Amino acid sequence: MMPEITPVQLKAARALAGWSQQELANQARVATSTVADFERGHRSPVANNLEAMRSALENAGISFAQGGAVVGPALTARSRSNVPAASVRPIRWVSEADVLDWAGRRDAQAGLPELVRRLILAEAGYQPDFRFPSGDSVQMHGWDGVL
Repeated sequence: MMPEITPVQLKAARALAGWSQQELANQARVATSTVADFERGHRSPVANNLEAMRSALENAGISFAQGGAVVGPALTARSRSNVPAASVRPIRWVSEADVLDWAGRRDAQAGLPELVRRLILAEAGYQPDFRFPSGDSVQMHGWDGVL
């Protein structure tokens, strides 16, 4: 029996595939509301629909590893040396030049707090006293963020 996919894993896998919720729904032959409600944590789909979404993403080259999703085959600590390097496709890498180019743009000032917010949410989950204003709110006085 395959481990169940979490809403966060499904959303990450869909992002890796570059699909919208509608595209995943079409590929899996489920309703768009099934995908959207599951990703938001509003409901769990029936087993057949969840398996259809998993299969659609796996057919697109996404593998589900423990707690996440990766492009290409899922690797474990033991099997890394046994997998030929040519069979593993890396996720789009962000280079130093990409970061420097982004840092020099005006939208980086407004977007950095949102990036930090998303990284914290991905690692720690929702926190009650959590605030990282972004966009036009970065022009306001006070702390850049509160955690």
